[in-house]
Amino acid sequence: MNEKNLNNFFLAILGFLNIPIIKYSVDWWNTLHQASSITINYNRIDEAIWLPLWLSFLGLSLYVLLIFMLKLRRLLILKKIETFKTF
Repeated sequence: MNEKNLNNFFLAILGFLNIPIIKYSVDWWNTLHQASSITINYNRIDEAIWLPLWLSFLGLSLYVLLIFMLKLRRLLILKKIETFKTF
């Protein structure tokens, strides 16, 4: 691994470990934050917002998948071009 990849790796690990810290800090200091809007047993979000929220989440997920597939396709095409150059 080169230095750039190593820095990205440690930054990703730090970000991953920060998620539970943020979640539990909100639970511990609940006087500073509003209660959770979405839980397993109860949903405090109004029904008028619930559908657009999930549609936005679905749209973003599909967009990320599309970008990933286009990047993968580009890499495969570049690899195929590279193999033809060797012949």
